[in-house]
Amino acid sequence: MDFIKSITITRIFDAPRKMVFEAWLDEKHLQQWWSPRGFTNPVCKTEGKPGGTILIHMAHPDLGEMPMGGKYEEVSPIDKIVFTTTAFPNAEGVHQLQGHNVVLFTDEGKKTKIVLTASIVKAGPGLEGALAGRPINLEIPPDLRDKKWRTEANVAAIRLIASKSPADFDEADL
Repeated sequence: MDFIKSITITRIFDAPRKMVFEAWLDEKHLQQWWSPRGFTNPVCKTEGKPGGTILIHMAHPDLGEMPMGGKYEEVSPIDKIVFTTTAFPNAEGVHQLQGHNVVLFTDEGKKTKIVLTASIVKAGPGLEGALAGRPINLEIPPDLRDKKWRTEANVAAIRLIASKSPADFDEADL
């Protein structure tokens, strides 16, 4: 599979690997931590097994609701999770942003190290700038002007994400 752009994030958690692994699959845990600071996840449905789906609606009081879907490709208990993500459907329902994610879990003494590699597989019209590390083109393509996801709130969220390069993110952003 070819990727347009990838970012790798490494974190150490002061918790056993089994607990950290489960936090990536259990709906109740995902609902608590999935979104950036300031967001909630009013919808969080997962089937944490190969072929299972993931559906999370991230919501912000000023930015609105942004649904994200995906599928689990691989789930190797306490070692590895591979899943896809999809967002921003166009007028025909085709997702304009598609991602591929690999999460590796290893012991680091009594702590757990995770290495997340998040890759962009597809970025449709208006999302290309985020891939280049510059503000995205906010001109709304004609076929998307009436779509609910293309609200000012969602544009503001995309602008925030696109304005930072991977090196600029810190734990407060995650």
